[in-house]
Amino acid sequence: MRNTFLTLLFAIIIHPVFSQSLSKKEETILKEVEKLDQESISFLERVINSICGTLNFEGVLENSEIFGEVFREIGFDTNWYDLRESVNRAGHLFEERKEKKGKRLLLIGHLDTIFDRDSPLKPLT
Repeated sequence: MRNTFLTLLFAIIIHPVFSQSLSKKEETILKEVEKLDQESISFLERVINSICGTLNFEGVLENSEIFGEVFREIGFDTNWYDLRESVNRAGHLFEERKEKKGKRLLLIGHLDTIFDRDSPLKPLT
């Protein structure tokens, strides 16, 4: 039942996309996304396969550096708030762009995974 529902939902969402022609700008965007597909998968694999359980502060900090680098490349200011002493957690990565135009956007995510230092790694599949 669940698979049938997901297939139906996918068909409903995708059908309008493929039933209309793309503008030149949309075709350019699609080609760029396809070109970056493997790079995106490699990035996700690098982050997902890291050993950065909640109490592995070094691993969480390593992931913050990976994400911080990517955000800086697209114009964000990066700040790391170290929380090891105050709450026994690695900390928070805070990214900000101080532009006056455009919509405000808040992204929230985790830098830690379920893998503790002693866990056997279950790589991305």
